[in-house]
Amino acid sequence: RHLAELVLDRAEGGDWHAELLDQHAEMAGRLWQRGLSRWAEAEFKLVIDKAPSGSYLSLRARRVFAEMLYDSLDFQKAADVLEACASAMDENVKARREAENGEPVSHVWARAHFFRSQQWAEQGDAAQKVEFLDRAAAQYPLDADVLIALSGLHDRTAEQSDDVHGDPHGDCRLGRCPFCRER
Repeated sequence: RHLAELVLDRAEGGDWHAELLDQHAEMAGRLWQRGLSRWAEAEFKLVIDKAPSGSYLSLRARRVFAEMLYDSLDFQKAADVLEACASAMDENVKARREAENGEPVSHVWARAHFFRSQQWAEQGDAAQKVEFLDRAAAQYPLDADVLIALSGLHDRTAEQSDDVHGDPHGDCRLGRCPFCRER
């Protein structure tokens, strides 16, 4: 068998060493950067499955893996992974282990909601897309992707905007984006 296939088999559940999980996480990132998504996914899953759920290593692997899935246009899977990550981070907060989170949980929920909004957009459900963009903006209104998506809502005609903005001359129902506050 090809050496790469042997390595992949090991990453997918064969031999692994708990003390080397951080190296598996690092390797997953490198593989992703080189466009080797299948191998990167196997490494990310190994780390996520084997590291303690609320540990910094597991949470970081989930965040980076979700971004990889998002970049691959697998919005639903990206949202699922990030929602599980944010839930584990919420548990850390309850248990006073916030230091394990690595970043504010609100930022991760915002990304999860943004990914979910992209899933709804892909499925053609504009109302759900807007709902999840609103949730994302409520969690972290400075997320660049959320701001870009919200600005796209403002580029629509007055008739198209009614479902989001209500009266085109009034306040935006979203109420959280900087475009509305500038009116």
